[in-house]
This record gives sequence, C-alpha cells and structure tokens, in this order.
Amino acid sequence: AVVSTQSTWHAHPTAFPPLRVVLQSILQAPLSFPSSFYKGLEELENELDPKQVEKLIVFFEVMSTQEKISKDLQDEIEKHREMYLSLNSTGKKLSDKWSSLLAQLEVWQRRLDDTLPKVHTFQASLEAVLAQLCDAEQPRNSL
Repeated sequence: AVVSTQSTWHAHPTAFPPLRVVLQSILQAPLSFPSSFYKGLEELENELDPKQVEKLIVFFEVMSTQEKISKDLQDEIEKHREMYLSLNSTGKKLSDKWSSLLAQLEVWQRRLDDTLPKVHTFQASLEAVLAQLCDAEQPRNSL
C-alpha cells in the first residue's frame, strides 16, 4: 500500500519516516541502489533539519510526478506518431489512386477528343444521305 505523502509527512513535519521509505513510497517500487547510496542518504538526513527534509521529500515527489507525466506524454506522442504514420500511408494511397484516376481521365478525354470529330463527320454524312433520300422521294411522290 502506498502511503500518501500529503496526509502523513506534511501533517507531521517533525516525524518523517526515513528518506529510504519515502523514496520507496514515492517511486512505488523497492529501491535497489548500492549500500553507499543508502549510507549517503542517511548522512544527508541526519544533517538536515525537519524543514529541509520536508523540502527534499517534496522535491522527490515533484521529480516522481514529473517522470510519470513525462512517460504519459511519451506514450501519447507514440500513439499520435502511429496515427500520423497510418494517416500518412492512407493519404499516399489516396493520392496515388487520385493520380491514377486523373491519368485515366486524360486517356478518356483524348479518346473523346479523337472520336468527337468522327461523330460529327458521321452525323453530317448521315444528314446528307437523308437529305438525298428526301430529295429522291419527292419526285416519286409527285407522280
């Protein structure tokens, strides 16, 4: 169980647990440092007055919170990076498909441009033939 630093240590500034215990609680993990670290921590603790110890504990809490926030931010950055890569990949696929469709459109437009004069020529020829048929039938109808 994690002991809340706010309710325990700050409420009784003269009755702090050893810094080792405070660090374990703040980091929420057992400490595994060399024995020289613990010896130095105890010496430091003996040299400090209760107000300085309290400030040191607050410092450790701030550092721990900063580390947690940093990790959370790094996780968010990684999620957004993955999302960006996915969107970037999808965007490239869409861009490639769009380019392909534009190329297909150009081919169709050229075909249409080539075919349209032929259709107009055919239509004009057809109208000329119809006119000749009409002209040929008129003398026949008058008989």
